[in-house]
Amino acid sequence: MKKGDKIKVPRSNMHREKLSLAMKGNKNQEKKRSEITKQKIARALNNNKNPLGYKHSKEMKRKCAIAKFGNNNPAWQGGISYEPYSLKWTKEIKKKIKERDKYNCQNCHKSYLLKDKELYIHHIDYDKKNCSLENLISLCLSCHGKTNHNREHWQKYFNMIINKSWDGENWVKENKV
Repeated sequence: MKKGDKIKVPRSNMHREKLSLAMKGNKNQEKKRSEITKQKIARALNNNKNPLGYKHSKEMKRKCAIAKFGNNNPAWQGGISYEPYSLKWTKEIKKKIKERDKYNCQNCHKSYLLKDKELYIHHIDYDKKNCSLENLISLCLSCHGKTNHNREHWQKYFNMIINKSWDGENWVKENKV
């Protein structure tokens, strides 16, 4: 038997009646569609080339994008993403942070030393101009994406991680307390 195979369980007539009664309140099980409705659904699904469901037209995608652009986007922070990075923001500082964090995501702790996936450097205080070592932390793509919401929580969380590891001048090794 493979994973995902359904097991057929023999059921008694009494068991079937109990299941039938339990499903009576479930509207999806009771739904009876007319032949006309069934034909309409079949025609609609035939025209759709996407087997996973409805696929929006290019025009509809454009309208949706415009509706969530700029101030209308729930993640909008007043245009701060357009601000330039500091001149200190270089490949060398990114590499230094990754080495300091041993090429591990500091949230989920996955190692990216030998992987093709990229490890991102996150500004803890969300200020692109603050490139001090205690304000930067390594994150994987998934964890970095999560930090765009509930920013106060992430600032406190990452500051706690940094404060445990930073003695003010040097990074404290994990085996030392």
